[in-house]
Amino acid sequence: MKLQKLHHKAGIAFLIAAVVVLILLGNLISPSVKGSCTRIAYVTQETRSTWKASYYSIDGTMQKVLYPKHDTITLEVETQSGSISIQILDARGSVLFEEQQMDTQTYFIDVGKKIKVVITADDHEGSFSIK
Repeated sequence: MKLQKLHHKAGIAFLIAAVVVLILLGNLISPSVKGSCTRIAYVTQETRSTWKASYYSIDGTMQKVLYPKHDTITLEVETQSGSISIQILDARGSVLFEEQQMDTQTYFIDVGKKIKVVITADDHEGSFSIK
């Protein structure tokens, strides 16, 4: 009986360790969004070169580094309510694009091989797409 409990505890410990390793690997491999932001009904599609999301509400700041495949990106924003501001920086930190209180609109922005996207929202309902 004691041997079975020991095997059971070892199995649980192994499972927990495996989950932790998978989470850590996922954070290293997959694209990540940084920042402090409340997201409600947030659905996203992310790659190294694109970031697309639709949501009921985002509130706060998010940022992500992208590696565009082309010299020009398309930024689409849909605003149903609230406000959203987007800033795009190049690899040196220079501002390539900055817009506040954005309405529904499409922008075409010349970029380099690496950009940083900073999104600041105040109870924004809608969507954005960067591709």
